[in-house]
Amino acid sequence: MFKKITRKIVYKAIPHLRDTNARLEAIEYAFTILATSPEYLSDENSFNRQNIRRAIVTEVLQEMKPSCIIETGTFLGETTGFFAKFGFPVISSEISAPIHYAAKQRLAKFSNINLMLCDSRLLFRKIISDNLNSKPAFIYLDAHWLDDLPLLEEIRLIDANWDNYIILIDDFQVPNDSGYGYDKYSKKRILNLSYISGCLVNKPIRVFFPSAPSSQESGAKRGYVFLAKGNENIKLLEGLDKLTPNTPLR
Repeated sequence: MFKKITRKIVYKAIPHLRDTNARLEAIEYAFTILATSPEYLSDENSFNRQNIRRAIVTEVLQEMKPSCIIETGTFLGETTGFFAKFGFPVISSEISAPIHYAAKQRLAKFSNINLMLCDSRLLFRKIISDNLNSKPAFIYLDAHWLDDLPLLEEIRLIDANWDNYIILIDDFQVPNDSGYGYDKYSKKRILNLSYISGCLVNKPIRVFFPSAPSSQESGAKRGYVFLAKGNENIKLLEGLDKLTPNTPLR
């Protein structure tokens, strides 16, 4: 208890120390996984081991048939490998060089994965500059971590340059279900509907939350939200009984 309190005081006084320690721990974990599991073998750990969410994404990808899948925050490639099995081109970015190279080795057998070592915002700008944003895309946003929170910029870049997309945001607060975990960085930076509302007001973007209660979900029970633009994408998500549409923001 004393160590926990002391750590909290130190991190509050020196916030960058918390982030530095977390990055070092993540790198240590990545190399441990690389040593014990050097190759991606199964989908079991994708989407925080959440079976209901995995089933939803499977149905969405099978129906949508996107031109590509874009992921921000590769980490060790557990979800990247899951995406690859559908056969669509997968583009994934990771900002940490050690973690990027660990994921690259684990995912080496997949010919349809393009791993990029870069910030997520740079990833989208490159895709746009290469004119790869004209066709339907499924986009998984999971690059938010510690002191960096690119989510609002990511959504704005996507919406300004894609007319046809489905976005899935990880670590997001699910209304009226505290059993789903979510990220909170400060009083004003909480991954919830209020935080991203400025990107959605008076826009043709529909919001969908999981309809299954957290008590029925497996794994880490992290919250998530879908954003859809384009009539076909909206109708697709409206037709899924595992998702509940949110009232459009005005």
